[in-house]
Amino acid sequence: HRTTLVDFFTAVPSGRAAVPMEEIVVDFSGGSTQEFRIGHASVAVPGVVPGLEAAHRAYGSLPWRELFAPAIALARGGLVMARGQAYLHEILDPILRLTPESRRLLERRDGPLREGDRFALPDLADTMERLAERGAEELRTGDLARALAHEVQGGGGAVTEEDLARFRPIRRRPVTAPFRGCEFRSNPPPSA
Repeated sequence: HRTTLVDFFTAVPSGRAAVPMEEIVVDFSGGSTQEFRIGHASVAVPGVVPGLEAAHRAYGSLPWRELFAPAIALARGGLVMARGQAYLHEILDPILRLTPESRRLLERRDGPLREGDRFALPDLADTMERLAERGAEELRTGDLARALAHEVQGGGGAVTEEDLARFRPIRRRPVTAPFRGCEFRSNPPPSA
């Protein structure tokens, strides 16, 4: 039995960002902090949709469109924020509500979403419907690719339509290591 790994981690854009990345330190409580680099300049070439489509073509059995249905329904109908989700929204607020668009989606009149608030992403539902219908090619060379590149470059980032069109998942043989009586398999260096 041989394990194949489909590597669809993000890729570095071909050009340089016109602005520096913004830096934010998030306090996870208890003295645990992490520095994040955020903003349009931090955006890499996304690989999830092409990667999942490649894995689906090779190993999947349900129709591609059917796989999207639960996520589309959840994004459109929303979910009620649980305590843990609300906590993450609170500590990650400077990242999550960085842009006017994200503030429109992720806030109530008096600030960030809180426990008990309904959180829906109808624009994400529309995007997933488009991907379900047209496949990953829509994010590589279609209207979504053009919109993504336009938005990122408009904010000073570097992702281009050409970067999106060139992205390809890579099949790799995973590295293997024993761990607590099991065999751990993961992406070999360097991932994309």
